[in-house]
Order: sequence, then C-alpha cells, then structure tokens
Amino acid sequence: MEFQVLGDVAASHQGNPVELGRRQERCLLGLLLLEPGRVLLTDRLIELLWQAADAAERRATLHTYVARLRRRLAPYGVRIVTRGGGYLIDVDPATVDLHRFTAEVERTRTIAEPALRAQALAAALDLWRGPLLAGVADETMRQRLGRDLEERRLAAFERRVEAELAAGEHLRVVGLLADLVREFPTREHGIELFMLALSRAGRRTEALEVYRTARRTLVEEFGVEPGQDLQRLHQRILADDPDLTLPTPGSTPAAPRHLPRDVPGFVGRVAELVALDDALDDGGPSRGVATICTIGGIGGLGKTALAVHWAHRVASRYPDGQVLVNLRGHGTDAPTRPIDALGQLLRGLSVPPGRIPVDVDEASALYRSTLADRRVLVVLDNAASSEQVRPLLPASAHCLTVITSRNRLDGLVAHEGARSLRPGLLSDDEAYQLVVTMIGADRAATAGRDQIVRLAALCGNLPLALRVAAARVVVDERLTVPELLRELTNARERLSGLVVEGDAAVRGVFAVSYHALSAASARVFRLLGLVPNTALSTAAVAVLAGQPEGQLRDHIADLVDRHLLDDAGTGRYQMHDLLRLYGAERAEAEDSEPDRRRAVGRLADAYVQQGVAAQAVFHRVRATVPMRFEHPLAQPPGFDSIDAASEWFQVEGGNLLALVRICDGLGLARETWQLADCQYPFLVRTHALPTLRETQELGVTAARLDGRPDAERLMANGLGVGYALGRDFDQAIQWMKHAAQANAEHSSPRDEVVSQMSIGNAYGQKGDWAEAEEQLRLAIAGARRLDDTFMLCVCLSNLGWLYTEQGRAQESLALLEEALRIAVEHDIRQQIPPLEVHLAHQNANLSRYAATVRHARAAVAHRHLGDRLSTARGLYWLGVGLDGLGGTAEAIGYWRESLELMTEIGSGDAEYPVAALARAGHHPQGGPL
Repeated sequence: MEFQVLGDVAASHQGNPVELGRRQERCLLGLLLLEPGRVLLTDRLIELLWQAADAAERRATLHTYVARLRRRLAPYGVRIVTRGGGYLIDVDPATVDLHRFTAEVERTRTIAEPALRAQALAAALDLWRGPLLAGVADETMRQRLGRDLEERRLAAFERRVEAELAAGEHLRVVGLLADLVREFPTREHGIELFMLALSRAGRRTEALEVYRTARRTLVEEFGVEPGQDLQRLHQRILADDPDLTLPTPGSTPAAPRHLPRDVPGFVGRVAELVALDDALDDGGPSRGVATICTIGGIGGLGKTALAVHWAHRVASRYPDGQVLVNLRGHGTDAPTRPIDALGQLLRGLSVPPGRIPVDVDEASALYRSTLADRRVLVVLDNAASSEQVRPLLPASAHCLTVITSRNRLDGLVAHEGARSLRPGLLSDDEAYQLVVTMIGADRAATAGRDQIVRLAALCGNLPLALRVAAARVVVDERLTVPELLRELTNARERLSGLVVEGDAAVRGVFAVSYHALSAASARVFRLLGLVPNTALSTAAVAVLAGQPEGQLRDHIADLVDRHLLDDAGTGRYQMHDLLRLYGAERAEAEDSEPDRRRAVGRLADAYVQQGVAAQAVFHRVRATVPMRFEHPLAQPPGFDSIDAASEWFQVEGGNLLALVRICDGLGLARETWQLADCQYPFLVRTHALPTLRETQELGVTAARLDGRPDAERLMANGLGVGYALGRDFDQAIQWMKHAAQANAEHSSPRDEVVSQMSIGNAYGQKGDWAEAEEQLRLAIAGARRLDDTFMLCVCLSNLGWLYTEQGRAQESLALLEEALRIAVEHDIRQQIPPLEVHLAHQNANLSRYAATVRHARAAVAHRHLGDRLSTARGLYWLGVGLDGLGGTAEAIGYWRESLELMTEIGSGDAEYPVAALARAGHHPQGGPL
C-alpha cells in the first residue's frame, strides 16, 4: 500500500485508490503518516485537529476516527496501534511519499555523474503534488508541522539545477530559475544560480540586471547588502572571468586531496548526514563565518567513518582541496602538538617547508592567510581537546572544518560557534544492513534477519563491534551467525569474542579511554560496570561509590566528557552495554570481591528503602515483614501521593529488576528478597506478570537462604498471585498453599486473611466455586474482626466477583456496592477501578446497559492510577454496554483498544474482546469477516 501526504492525503493499493473517509479522518491519517512507527500522543493529536478544543470533549471523537481508519486500512494489513497514551501507524516509511522523497534526495548524494544526479533529483521532486496535507490542513497547521519541508524541497530543486549546470545544461534551466527567483526574490543561492546560467548562456547583461534587482530588493526591504558569494559572482561576471565558463579537462589547478578512501559498506546515519548538511547550509559565506562541525562519541562509534564519508559527499564544494590530519588525541602515543599539525597542514597546502614558522602563533597566522581566499575542507581527526584544535581552525567563511573526538569539545561550541553532533548507536535496521553488506546477502539470508538483529544487540549496535563480529564470519567460512551468537551470549566472554586475527579491537579501544582516566574516575567507571545498565541518578552513583554526591560530580562529568558514560537527561546516566562489560572486567581485576559486594549491597539497600517508602502510600493486600539494612540512608525518603510513588516505580523499574538479578547472582540473599518485595504492589497494579513472577521466584529462594520463613511466605504468596493473574491456577494454588505452610507457627491473623483470600481467588478463577466461597467467607470474617477496611474492601470485591461468575446477581451487587462505598469513604483509590469493572460486569449480566456504560467509563477514567488490567477490562465492558444500547460501531473501537491493551500486558482475558469482535463480524486485527 502507498500513501501520499505531499498534496491531498491519499492512499492506493496496487494502483487502485483507497477510500479514506472524511476530511478530519484523512487529516488524522496524514498526521500519523508524518511520523510512521512513532507514538503521537492523544492530546497532541487533539490539539492539532481541533486547535483550542477541550481535549476531554474530543477524546471520544478521536477514538471514533481511529476506529474508522482502522476498519478502512486493516484489509490491506495496515495497523494503527494504541500505545503509551497515543497512537502510531505501523507502516514502512518507504510507502509514504514524503519519506520516499527524503530517501531519494539522500540517495542522490552518492551519484557522481551530474546528468544522472539531476535526473534522480527531478524524479524525487515529482513526488510533490502540492503543499503538505493539502485539502485537510490549514496554513497554520502546515507551518507548525512542515516548516522545514518547503526549504528541503527548494534545496533539492537548487541541487538539481546545480547538477544540470555541471552537466552543461544551462539553457534548459534558465526558465526554471527565472520562476524560482520570481517566487523567492531574496533567495540568494537561487539568484546566484540564475546569474550563472544566464552568463553561460551568453546573456551577461541580463545576469547583471538580475543582480541589480536583487540588491535593490535586499537593501530597500531588509537594509542589508547581498552576501559575499553573490557579490563575488557579480564581480566575476563584470570582469568576464573565464573560469565562469564550463570547466574543461585538465583546467582545474592542482589541489590537495588527502581524504582517505570512503568506508566500504557505509550504511545508515541518515539523520546525522542531514544534520551535517544543515550545519553546512546554515553557515559559511551566507553568514560570513567559518563552518565548524564536531563529531563526538564513544570509541568504536564510527566517528571517523562518518566524517570521511560526509567529507567525500561534500568535497566538490571545496575545489581548492581537502586536507586531513590525525591529532592522535586517544592512543598510546602523545597527542599531536598544534605546531606539528600546522606543519602537516601547511605542507599539504603547498607551502614550502622553509617558509613554515616554528612558533605556533606565527604558523597559525600563516595557515589562516593561506586559506583566506580558498575553498578548503579540513578534517581534524581524533582531537584531544579544544585547546589542541583552536590554532588549526581556518578563519575563512569559505572553508569547512570537521573535527572528531572521544571527548566533548564544548569550548568550541561556546567560543567558536561550532555545531556539535553526537551520533547515537546504529538502529536495528542500520546494524542489519551493515552485517549484510559485510557477510553477503546469501549468508545473511541463511542466518535470517532475527538472528542478525540479535547479534547486533549483543554487540550493543556499536559499529566497531559489529564490523569485528561480521569480519569473523567473513574470515572463517565455517563460522555461522548462530554459532557466533551462542559464543557471544556469554557476557563474561563477549569482549574476548570480538577479536579478529589477534587484534582485540573493541577491548583495545575501550582500554585507551579507560587508562586516560584519573584513579578516582576509573574507580567510578569500574563500579558502574557492576550494576544495571539502565539510567542511574547521581545520588545512586554516589551510593554505589560510597561517597557524597558533591565529590562524585566531577568524576561523573569526566566520564561523560570522555563519552564513557551517557547523560540520559534529568540528572541520570547510562553506560553502553559493552562498556559495562569492560567496566566489570576491570572491577574484577582491580577491586576485591568484598569491595564489589559492598558496593552493590549499598545500592540495593538504598533502592529497597526508597521502594518501601514508595509502596507505603499503597494499601497492601499482603502483610509486611521486618527488613534490615546494612547501609541505612541518612534521610529516609518519603512520597506524598500514589502518583509520586507510581512515577518512582516507573522510572526505576528497570533498575529494580536488574538489581534483583545481580544480587541473586552475587549471592546477596537478603538484598534479593527485599528488592523483590518492595516492588511487588506496583508490579501487580501494572500487571507486569513476567517481572512479577521472576522477582518473586528469586525472592522465595533468597528468603529461604536468608533464614527468613516469614519472607518466604510473603514471596511464595506473591508468586502465586503472579500465576493467578496469568490464569495458571494450579501453579497459583500450589504456591499459595506453600505460603500458608511457611512460617505457619508465627503467622499473624492478617497473614491468615491474606492466605484465605488469595487461595479463594485462585479456586474461584479455576472454577472450584464451593472451595472458593468457603475461603473468601473466612477471609471476610477475619477482616471484619480485625477492622481492616482495606482487606474487607478487597475480600468483598472478590466474593462479589465470584457471585457474578455464578450468576447470583443480587448478592453480587450488594457485596460490590458495599466494597465501592468503603473504597470511596476510606480513599482506597486503587480498588475503585476493579470495583467499577465488577459492577459494569454485573449490570451487563442483568442487561442494565446504561449502568454498564456508567461504571465502565468510571473504571477507564481512573486509568491514570496505572491499573492497566482494570482499564483493559473497563474498555471491554464499555463496548458491551454500548453494544447493548445499539452503538455497535462505537463498541467495536473499544473492544479493539481493550484487545490491544490486554495483548500488550499478556492478560488471558484477551479472549473476551476477541469473541465480542467475532460476534460483531470483525477480525481481531481489523476489518469485517
């Protein structure tokens, strides 16, 4: 299927147009197609579609539009997915004309022949059938969404004309340029091209008149003179400069060509190349300042490859030469001195050695003078610092300087106006293409895309590691990708596996950066290798190191500056996977085992104390057990709301899970079960079943090893709940009975209530209603004796659900309404969504569809509390209620959303919306049966 957003929004399948519906629905589709595969938040979509409209009033309408688009597109395999509070469209960007235009323009940069390049650019420009989202968006929306698109189109048009001129087609483009200058009378590059085309066509007088008109417009309307490039061309035309005619073979003066060959198999980096192009277009002669671009990042990221590849692409714009010097800022040798680098550069620019001063300031002045009237591209590779680079910077606005470094060169940004680019890791698609390019399409097809993407993940999508891994497959024809995968899966041996012909490329690159650290920074780096590879706060790093935050900030900044640690924003830091493995290697070699265990224990204790404080704002279904800490925090944390606690768990969830695994691997039993316990309530609320089961199972074993039967009871019951939520009721009952027997002689009355309720729920879900009712009635009686309103609310709700399943409508309603009253009166907010779901369910059973809709909407309205299962169930019952009231079309949309959410969280209840959709005559994936 193909989509068009350049012009009116349209779609076609195998050449036949597809009906897309009303204007607003087509506009919504266009908005999603602008960023395929990326979530657009509901509030953002509502703001764009209705501008000042109240978001709350438009959500249902937006949902209806999405449902209609899904119905229209589903037969063609196109999905609109609900995710993360918004929607995304799952299509290949290559099927959208806008993204195809961008890719085609980018591809033309690799076409050396001007005539072929011009043809390819003309074909890309033909994709523009009109303004962005014409017919569905107003000018205000187009300005907000595509402010740069018109500029990209014009830039592509000018590049096409440049190619035509280079191919000698000046007569053909004169008319095109006349139209361009008429529409954009102050666009200086277009004016320059028009003047050049007229001059080459023998229309010198007209070319000079174009300049006079343009200058008058610029002066009268904006009070500025034309730029230097335009003025220089004017002077050359006045002087009948013979160089303005088409170049002939051998007429170009000799110029240095020092760039190494382009990287074979260079793939991806489209965004980075566009950013570099933008920096080049924004600077230079038009602004009267020299363009400087820095490319920074971790060793092995491909900074030099990117710089060289881009330099080859833009080299034609610098006819007076391209020079390169390796500044050796990171290696076993000392960095190149500025005076030595200047000597290399000046000799490359044909300055006789005898004329090169020995004083760095004098040599730098001669270097700037030599470049004053030249168009030269300078590549400064592997820089150590801003101070090393400054004497090597040309002053001419006609020169371009590209600098690579493992260190941040913020000084050049602040004082020299450099553009800073920090490339990320390769995407999965880019990594796949890199491996395919190296090992060949046949071996890649044998391995399969999934295997290659897994290999990329083990290499951390780091270009150097990927090239080494792929090279091993190329060198050893007997080595297959699956075999290499098995070898690299062992984290302890992974760096040793990334070696070719004895060259420990990846480890060696890391070692150079590591050995340049101070002792204190190196210790922080090693300790970070021991802990989760998710974003850690400054406070967490300080706890890990056992030092005050104030002392750690300089060491963290040192690691960030050297790109050994990534600044993830908001005061959090993250380390690349392979760097973390290298850090762990160094820690094992340089730090004692007790020191490593103490560091991890400190961090685990800090997280447990924060987790306990966060879960304290939730009402706990299960009992608490005493915890102990070897490293208590000086100031215990506190959370003043469920929202704040939920946010903490969401941010730190990855660290909590990773720490459970790490502590289990280190034999830190106390820390393992305490970490498992402190995150239990949040995992249940968010229905994170795989994480819930894994942490509780590790917690059971750890509690037993720690000699804590009370904690073992807690962990076993939590594991049973995890299985029950996943509808594995036999396993659930087994673990819940295990919990009831553990620490039986020391259990509290509340422990007994929790066990009875949990076992009763599991029996009820299994279908053993008699046993379930007996256990739940015992739990309710116990909760009333204890005057525990929270437990009473939960137990009443569960028995009400059981009666609903049995068809005992009136008894169920009485219990559920009592439970809801208790939840509201005692502000037990997390129980309100499931109770509203139960009441919607029971009212649906009684065919009270208006009440069903009311309770279901109330459940969905509480989705901000994070109970995704109740939200998914509420959406299902909302559909049931609307269907009962005759609104089947709207119900289908809610059933689809329910199914998506249930599938996402792994709920066994997904069978219900599937069945409802089937009854309504619709496939679960969309479209009629």
